[in-house]
Amino acid sequence: MARDGAGVALIVTIPKAPTDTNEVDDALRQLRDAGVNVLVGCTYLSTTKAIIAALERLDWSPLALSVSSSVGTASFAASTRDGWWQAEYALGPSPWHRTVPTVGNFSGMTSADFAARYAARHNEAEVSYHGASAFGGVAALVAAIEAAGTLETEAVAQQLAASSLREFYGDIAFDANGQITVGMLVLQAPDGASSSTHSGDPEMVVWPPEARATANAVLAFPTPPWAQRRCRLFGGGAALGATERAGIRYIEDGRAYIEDRQCWR
Repeated sequence: MARDGAGVALIVTIPKAPTDTNEVDDALRQLRDAGVNVLVGCTYLSTTKAIIAALERLDWSPLALSVSSSVGTASFAASTRDGWWQAEYALGPSPWHRTVPTVGNFSGMTSADFAARYAARHNEAEVSYHGASAFGGVAALVAAIEAAGTLETEAVAQQLAASSLREFYGDIAFDANGQITVGMLVLQAPDGASSSTHSGDPEMVVWPPEARATANAVLAFPTPPWAQRRCRLFGGGAALGATERAGIRYIEDGRAYIEDRQCWR
């Protein structure tokens, strides 16, 4: 983040399952007041929800919010479908998404095939990267067993360490430390992901574009200010926070305001 020619990087800590909204608000105020304009959170979904709620309360719209272990989960998708419009535009890293077009050399499936079979078997609308990674791990193990021609532990381990398996989950290989080398995607909940503003199930934005099977919305940057988002969703003067009233002008970075129950974009 550039501020007067200098970089500003701050770290704040928020509880894993925060119950005190003031604690979250105070942590984010520190970042806002320091001029930070991009937030990167090492979080789970409960903390992500607390951060997004605090951003709305503070009426603060940083250029981007990236959160881990959230955007790519089935629970995140379900929450947006149930009307959680505040989560739209949030970014998140993920090793996999069901639109990835690669066909697995071992499984013979695409990501869409796997997602459909998972949904049919478990009666769940979404499968996250957790399910796909578990399947990919088993596929790599079985392929290594077949290549070794034995169940002897050391022989299988050697084959697994040297393996390079193209699967729908990704190109599965391991570095010198035994860590998987599958790259990461960027996912974003698109504008209109919540059921309150969109009929059907809008597709998650996946970046880079070649990592998805079909064209979809482009990655949105920067995140629009809250006033503009409410304006698009509900119209001028509607669904305003406790500190907002029709007839008062709201401006953030000169991009949008609500005044006399009208919208400007």
